[in-house]
Amino acid sequence: MRNFTAQLVATASIWTNNAMAQLPRECFFVTEMHGPAKADESFLMSDLPKLMASYKPGMKLESVIGYQASSRADSLVTGLQVNFAGDKQSALQLPIVGVQQEEFAIEKADLTEDQPDRISILTNDLLGVCDVIIHHGDTTTHFTKDNRKCLLGLEGIRETTLLLPEETPLVGFHGTSNSEKLSSLGLILADTESPQCQKPLENPHLELYDGMSIFEASTEAESTISVREKSRATALEAILVFDSMIKAIENKLEVTHKIEELEQAMPLQIHPSEAITVDSLKKLMNRLTKIDLGKNATTKTELKQVFDQLSSIYAAEEDYYELPVKVAQLLTVYQQLQVTDSTYENSFQDRKPTDQADFIDLTILFDKLVEHYTEGNNPELNVKESKSLVEIFDSLKQFYETGRGQF
Repeated sequence: MRNFTAQLVATASIWTNNAMAQLPRECFFVTEMHGPAKADESFLMSDLPKLMASYKPGMKLESVIGYQASSRADSLVTGLQVNFAGDKQSALQLPIVGVQQEEFAIEKADLTEDQPDRISILTNDLLGVCDVIIHHGDTTTHFTKDNRKCLLGLEGIRETTLLLPEETPLVGFHGTSNSEKLSSLGLILADTESPQCQKPLENPHLELYDGMSIFEASTEAESTISVREKSRATALEAILVFDSMIKAIENKLEVTHKIEELEQAMPLQIHPSEAITVDSLKKLMNRLTKIDLGKNATTKTELKQVFDQLSSIYAAEEDYYELPVKVAQLLTVYQQLQVTDSTYENSFQDRKPTDQADFIDLTILFDKLVEHYTEGNNPELNVKESKSLVEIFDSLKQFYETGRGQF
């Protein structure tokens, strides 16, 4: 059986080919995954990181493609891929959630005329996800071509069907997969009702998933989903559960009404400055050490927001302890910023270069970096200062990694 290597190469190009629009993670409902009760040796794969980076409000699905092995006549669906309509610049292709075998066949749901109005996921403890069915207009697409082993009514087959109203359209998938099958599958739906989700962020978050595999990025993105977000998704899924065609027809307005009630009872809350844990701060520092500060032109506005957040975090810290960096290291970056930005105030004038840096020192540097990256025409840091900044992040990462930090 084919491993994931070739798929990762293809995924890497998909990951970086689109301009970043950036919606907050909270604008997506990540629903429960359906599959065997007992987990197997599968990896999490999710469209959430790519959606956060590239999805624009109002985008329409162009197609959903289902992959299966062509070497077997009775092959089940092994992966799903979502494509959004647009021209060469605005079209968006998401990674495959699941696996694409070396020899594969596809089933395609063409959604150019009708967006999907409901979706069914059929599972079995042995088979995992054995079929996915999309209903769009008068058309029904089965992503398992020969589904004789995966029919509702057969022993062990379970079906979950969800309505897809325009208020919460289908925009992606998440699931678990190994090299042979799609073990479990859930939906990612967009929140089109909340005002915060009507347009992309003006100062988008740093693209935190650069350089990660789809497995790493998926795990990282979904590990940050809050309890409140999970509760909202669970409540929405309960509203969208499809019982019968009659219910679907009679309750279309009722479903819309219930979604509106959900928005009122559990309004969207976006927390750009959520409480930072040792682990999350360690991960942030680790990612910052990998950023190509000198060459990545897209990081200017993104870095502004990250440094702004870090400044707030350290400014709010009440417990004093020294950090594993010297004031001299901060001055290397700070003084270069003074030159490049033509500013000459010196907030470190009472500090000796040999002193151990503390929270106040670090906050001063982050404030200066926020100021620098707020001005779009300021040049990038040169190699020396970029290296010094990365060394600072690396020291802080190790500091929190070893448990000496007090967050």
